[in-house]
Amino acid sequence: MNTAFLCRNLVMIAFLCVMHTTLFAQQPSKLPAKLDLMIAVQPDGDTLNIFLRGDEKNHFRMTEDGFLILKDDDGFYCYAKECRGDVKPSSRKAKNAEKRSWCDRLYLRKMKKNTLLYKNDWI
Repeated sequence: MNTAFLCRNLVMIAFLCVMHTTLFAQQPSKLPAKLDLMIAVQPDGDTLNIFLRGDEKNHFRMTEDGFLILKDDDGFYCYAKECRGDVKPSSRKAKNAEKRSWCDRLYLRKMKKNTLLYKNDWI
């Protein structure tokens, strides 16, 4: 009878140790996003200067001059646009300010920096 009691207690202790490790090992780190300028490489080889912003719950990427960017299905960073109350990548590939064409600058003139972030409570 003592061995059954001892065995049951050992199993219970082992179970509690595993549960404790599992529960506390998956806590997200509550660190802000890296504030330094980063260089992202687009699938076609172009580079893009970006900033990461946010925390573990809400995070996003933006160009060096403040435009929100998202990755499209092909893996390119594109300027974000609002579509029926949601934020989605546009068809315009994001570029550094010095590499933007006249059409890119005209497109971005219609957009306001960071307005999509505030509209969707990302900040």
